[in-house]
Amino acid sequence: MTRIIPALKSPSEIVPSLVTILYEYADRREEVNRRMTEALRDISNASPRTLLRAYAAPTLNNLGLAEGTGISWRCSPDGESLALAYKKGEKEGLRRFGYLLYQRDDKDGLQVIAELHRQSADKIPVSRRKLAETLFSGYQDEMRKQGVDLHMLSDRLSKWLGYLNHVRFVDYVEGDAIRLYPFEVEAILKGEGSDLELNEFKNGLVASYRALRTENPSIIHVPLPDLRQRMYEIMFKQRGRAFSTAAFDEALRNLPKATDEYVIMLSPPGSQSGGGIRIGDKYYYYISIHQHEGGQS
Repeated sequence: MTRIIPALKSPSEIVPSLVTILYEYADRREEVNRRMTEALRDISNASPRTLLRAYAAPTLNNLGLAEGTGISWRCSPDGESLALAYKKGEKEGLRRFGYLLYQRDDKDGLQVIAELHRQSADKIPVSRRKLAETLFSGYQDEMRKQGVDLHMLSDRLSKWLGYLNHVRFVDYVEGDAIRLYPFEVEAILKGEGSDLELNEFKNGLVASYRALRTENPSIIHVPLPDLRQRMYEIMFKQRGRAFSTAAFDEALRNLPKATDEYVIMLSPPGSQSGGGIRIGDKYYYYISIHQHEGGQS
């Protein structure tokens, strides 16, 4: 089986609009062309013909979301499922998109997610350059047969990581350093990106913070990505409970920050760092939890 990272010209955030347009207007080609051209106009001033042939069609086809050509071009079963999911809502659509991207990566791609996991990118972010070199080395013979050199692979990998970032599987934490969020992947695969009950969330949050403090007693302000990862390990690996970053962040926003039991303090990053949380108009990256009545903090 030939494995390859698909060539993608359209940004990930436009794909839901493109596949929905194709699904809704498949029998009205002129309407498909007009609406897709409007959706893509912000990224290029190219002619409508170029936008459709160089951006929309290759992206949807290479993702397995569309099939056929010309007047026979229409959504594939996966494309239909994605369009229907987004018609239900953004949350459902994003979950379905993540599932389809994972399947594409695992079954037909270079297994980027698995490689990030092997390199422990959930603990220590991995350089995109290093990741590209590792993938090229592992699939070098196959890449050469397809006429793909390291530079081309690096370009495709950059775009693919943008897609994985869109569904929150990975994040750029500093420069080209990539962090993997395996709990997001597990939540998608298990279909359990559901909301977290606040008391359950509070207990998991405190237990995760304590575990990290026990490992590093001198660190009081814990990075939120580390806390999410540890909470995943506790709640999923021990209890089979999956959750998404969106569910974690929403629960943290709703959790009272000061009670008779504890005080939660959030602080911004020292430099631009991905993986934090936005509350109102402020962005936070570190968290500290102080418990009352002699509780461990």
